[in-house]
Amino acid sequence: MLPFFATHPTLPHEDAHERVSLSKDFGIGYHSTEGSVCRTKRLEMGLDMELSVEKRHYKRLAAELRMALVSGTDEEALSAIKELVPLRSYATPKELVDFLERACVWASREVVDAIIADLGPIPYCGWALALALRCDREDIAYDLKARRVNLLEDPEIPESLPERSLLIHDLTRGDMTGSSPKLFEDPQGRSVTSEIFRTFGPSEELVGADYSRGTDVRRSCELVAKLANDQSFIPVVFDDIFRASLACASRAYAYPASYVPGTAESCLELADALLELWRQHLGGTERIPELLGRMVVPNQDERLIVWICEKAPEVFYDRLCSQSWLKKNVGLVRRMVAHLTPGTEYQNGVLLSVLAGGACFDQLEDLLGWQNTYTPANLDRAIDAASEAGHAEIAAWLLTLRQDLSDTAKSVEDAKAEEEPEQKEAPQDDEGDLGDLSDLLL
Repeated sequence: MLPFFATHPTLPHEDAHERVSLSKDFGIGYHSTEGSVCRTKRLEMGLDMELSVEKRHYKRLAAELRMALVSGTDEEALSAIKELVPLRSYATPKELVDFLERACVWASREVVDAIIADLGPIPYCGWALALALRCDREDIAYDLKARRVNLLEDPEIPESLPERSLLIHDLTRGDMTGSSPKLFEDPQGRSVTSEIFRTFGPSEELVGADYSRGTDVRRSCELVAKLANDQSFIPVVFDDIFRASLACASRAYAYPASYVPGTAESCLELADALLELWRQHLGGTERIPELLGRMVVPNQDERLIVWICEKAPEVFYDRLCSQSWLKKNVGLVRRMVAHLTPGTEYQNGVLLSVLAGGACFDQLEDLLGWQNTYTPANLDRAIDAASEAGHAEIAAWLLTLRQDLSDTAKSVEDAKAEEEPEQKEAPQDDEGDLGDLSDLLL
C-alpha cells in the first residue's frame, strides 16, 4: 500500500489556492493590461463556482457513504464508494481514515477492501485495526494484518505540514504509538493498543455522526490471543498488548462499576496466553518480566498480585528482594505464600526473613517442605530478623531448627566416617555442608 501522501502530496487547498492552481493549469495568467485582468477575474469566478458545486457534491456523497457504512447494505456502501472516487481529491486525511474506521466496525471485508483500493492510500490504519479487534471482526482484523497494518503505527503525515502534530494527535486521539518515547514508562499508559479493551466513548468518531456498537471484551481477548498465536504481532506490539491487558485488568478490579463483569478475568486469560507464547520464544521481548513486575505496586488489587504469584512467581520474588515497601507489607507477603512455589535459595531466604520478622508462624511452617529454604545461611538471617523485630518465640523456634540441622548433619557425617574407616578425609567445618532442613524433615 503506497503512503497517503505519495499520491496525495498536499492537503486539500483553500479555494483561493485552488483558483491559482487551476488558472495555471488552464494557461490563465495575470497581465498588466486592464482587459487581461478583467478576463482572468471572470474566468476565476466561473471556476470558483464550479469548484464550489463540486465540493458541495463531494460533501453530500461523503455523508451518504458514512451513513451507508453504518446502516446500509454492502451494495449501497460499494455504490457510494464508486460515486466518491472521481472526487477523492476533496477528501481530507480525517475523512479517509474515518471511512475506513466505520467500515471496520460495521461493514464487510469487501467494503473495507474497496475503501482501501478505491479511496486509498489511507494515511492511518492503526486505530481501524484496534476497532476491528475491539468489535471482534476477525476477518477484518486478518485482512488488515495481511496488509501489514500495525497497531502502533504512526500516521503518514509529511513533517513539512505546519499542522502535522495536531493532525497526528487527532488521528490517534492522543494515544501513544510505537514512536512515543514514554510508551512503556507508565504501566497504565494509554496507547492505541489499549483501545482494544475499551468500550466506545463519546465523540470517538473523527468526522460525522457516532458509529459505536456493542462490544464483548471476552471475545476481543480471544481474537487477540488467536492472532498472537499466529505470530501476527511484531515484538513491540506484542509487549504493549501484554501491558495493556494487565492495565485493563488492574483498572477493572479497582473500578468494577465502570467495567462489564468478567473484564479483568478475560484480560488475564489473554495475558496468560501471551506469557506462555513468550516463554516459548514465540512473541515479545525481554520487557515481559519487567512489565509484570511493575504491576506489583502499592495499592494494587491483590487478585492481580495473586495471578502474578501463580503465573510468574519469579517476578514476585524479584520485587520482594528489591522493593522495601513490599518487605514491610508483611500481611500481603503472608497471604501470597499459598500462591507461591519455591524460588532460588536467596529468594526463599528473603521470604523466610520477612515472615520471621512478621511472626508469621503458620507460613513459616508451610515453608518447611520447600527445597533450598531452611539452609544454614537463610536460618541465620531469619533468626536475626525475628530477634530485631522482638519476636523471641519465633527466634527461639528458628534457633532450634538451626541447631537440629547442625546436629543432624553432624550425625550423618559421623555415620559416614564409621562406615568408611579406611578413608581419610580432611577435617571439615561442621557447618560447611549442613544441607537443607527440608531434606531432613521429609
